[in-house]
Amino acid sequence: AVAFGAYSLVYLSSMAFLPTFLIEREGMAPGTAALLIGVAIFMNAPGCFVGGWMMKRDVPGWVGIAAGYAGMAVCAAGLYSDGISFELRYALALALPFFGGFIPPIVLARAQVHTPSAALYGTTVGFIIQIISICQFIGPPAMAALVAASGDWQSGAWLTVIACAVGFATAPLLRCLDRRAGLV
Repeated sequence: AVAFGAYSLVYLSSMAFLPTFLIEREGMAPGTAALLIGVAIFMNAPGCFVGGWMMKRDVPGWVGIAAGYAGMAVCAAGLYSDGISFELRYALALALPFFGGFIPPIVLARAQVHTPSAALYGTTVGFIIQIISICQFIGPPAMAALVAASGDWQSGAWLTVIACAVGFATAPLLRCLDRRAGLV
């Protein structure tokens, strides 16, 4: 639940403010900014396919979680940086949701394995959904508050990079759970 929640906070916080950033900083027309971010958001789907492919190829779940968060952290750290080209910024905007896409299929696949009993699977998934919702609820306002308080877009990266670190920290925990279940 924490792995999926941190992903949802990073993903939504990063993508929600990027159109505003592109309009304010890059001088883009709103329609152009919306179209570019729509393409970036779409990149989450291929990432989810890759996450599912990793699971099918028996890549350990913790490796996929770690790789997803490592990629997201790099992108989140640079996405709102001053002094980088639009091309690099847009590449980061495309890569962040792609790497983030590794996480949902792994978490949902492991939820089935690590639920305390088959009767509690619905409760387990419900708990995951609640954590996702809470993180989606607090992420964008927290990022907005950080940016507003500092007057600097880069200060919002602290929130997303810290959330990536929290998500990354779930990888060794998943490894322990997988080991206990005989999957590693």
